[in-house]
Amino acid sequence: MRDLGLRDIDIRMSDKVNFISPEHADCDEEVAAFIEAHEFCEYKTSEQQALVVERFMNHGMERKDAEYYCNKQNKITEFIGRNQEMLTLTKIYGLLISYGSK
Repeated sequence: MRDLGLRDIDIRMSDKVNFISPEHADCDEEVAAFIEAHEFCEYKTSEQQALVVERFMNHGMERKDAEYYCNKQNKITEFIGRNQEMLTLTKIYGLLISYGSK
């Protein structure tokens, strides 16, 4: 922003957290949307993981970090699959608002 000639630059954050639990009427829809949005619907095969690792490495990530990420994603997918009917989530919405004057 400084490169654009702005001064008195400031940033504020607006945030909101939703708590989703089985007691909520729309819990099933919210959990399904979360699972789909984060691609936790299916366990990734070795071939699928290799493609993800390659994609991350092409964007500068180290192999060990990409493999670690894939393994953790599969563990989360397994956990959700075993516990979906009693899953409780916190969903965080955050928005950074930056501004300055010229």
